[in-house]
Amino acid sequence: SDDSEMVDADGTEDGMADGESPHSDMDGQPQNRGNTEDAYRVYDTRFDEIVPAAELCDDDELDRLRLMLDRHMENVVSIVGKLANRLQRKLMAHQNRSWDFDLEEGILDAGRLHRVVTQPLSPLSYKMEQDTKFRDTVVTLLLDNSGSMRGRPITIAAVTA
Repeated sequence: SDDSEMVDADGTEDGMADGESPHSDMDGQPQNRGNTEDAYRVYDTRFDEIVPAAELCDDDELDRLRLMLDRHMENVVSIVGKLANRLQRKLMAHQNRSWDFDLEEGILDAGRLHRVVTQPLSPLSYKMEQDTKFRDTVVTLLLDNSGSMRGRPITIAAVTA
């Protein structure tokens, strides 16, 4: 039979109960595996490896990958433009706008139209939008390069960056 269909006597595919890991005892508690100094810790940098990007592939592979990215870019340029416009609209929505009222010239102030009828000699029925400084905005993109991002999602992320 197929290996993927094998089920153990406890009803699970891997022989472990829910919440149990290969490194835990029957209570689900982590086992002390001897030397705790070499045990992996989540925020431990001892097991990290830093490799210069130039060592990851040769020039021919880099050229081939660049051509592939350029071909993919042709297909997703419109999507990237839409995403950029959507981000710009969201940022602009947070911009504070203010108006100067009771001016002699500018845009006719609909809220003060009654003045034009009741006080025709009063020219102060206009308004003008003030130029407000827009805050500088920095956008940081964190790209997920996991297996779930393969194909179109990682291509769009790469082109956007």
